[in-house]
Amino acid sequence: MGGPGRGAPPRSVATDELTFLRGVQIADERGRVDFHTIWPGYYAGRTNHIHLKLHVGGQMQDGHYRGGQVVHTGQLFFPESASLAAMADARYGRHGLERITLDQDNVYATQRGSTSVATLSADQGVQVALLTLAVDPSGHTREGRD
Repeated sequence: MGGPGRGAPPRSVATDELTFLRGVQIADERGRVDFHTIWPGYYAGRTNHIHLKLHVGGQMQDGHYRGGQVVHTGQLFFPESASLAAMADARYGRHGLERITLDQDNVYATQRGSTSVATLSADQGVQVALLTLAVDPSGHTREGRD
């Protein structure tokens, strides 16, 4: 799906068999997960964000998460000032698409995006994003609505 050095913006259909910047984490006994990643880019009509999908009841098998049910589908957003600072790096503007702000992003505006903005702090020169989600593990997601 796009990816570094490919010269084309991300596509809605995979262009290869890679899983660039995709991943699964298993929560600890407190329900906490940690991801180590880069600042997310953006694509046409969207601001910087990370997609989230929370599953319960499954397990890892042969390097893949299997079974269970989806109990939340959503997105993680970042404070506008932090995204603007990250986007000052020329590598984020190579694809030539215009970046829109949080307030211009339709998903942020229509799906309670303000409740999914990470709190940022610096730790030894690295940005740390924190977001707390309260999820009913017995619930079922309504795609695009949670």
